[in-house]
Amino acid sequence: KLMATEIDEVPKDWKTRDQIAKDMGLSPNQASKIITRLKRANMIEVQKFKIKTQAKTGIIKQIDHYRLLKSSSQK
Repeated sequence: KLMATEIDEVPKDWKTRDQIAKDMGLSPNQASKIITRLKRANMIEVQKFKIKTQAKTGIIKQIDHYRLLKSSSQK
């Protein structure tokens, strides 16, 4: 039986909610609220990547990653 151990290579500019929270000094819950607002304003894009969620157990899951969209003023 084949095991689905393929993990995706996540590009550097894509981050999980927890990474965003840590970078901004926020709780994961606070980061979720900001992400929701950014999604509603079409300022962020979402893509699922398969990553190892726990180093100890090696569990691989598809996790939402986020990337800020470039605004027209940032071209």
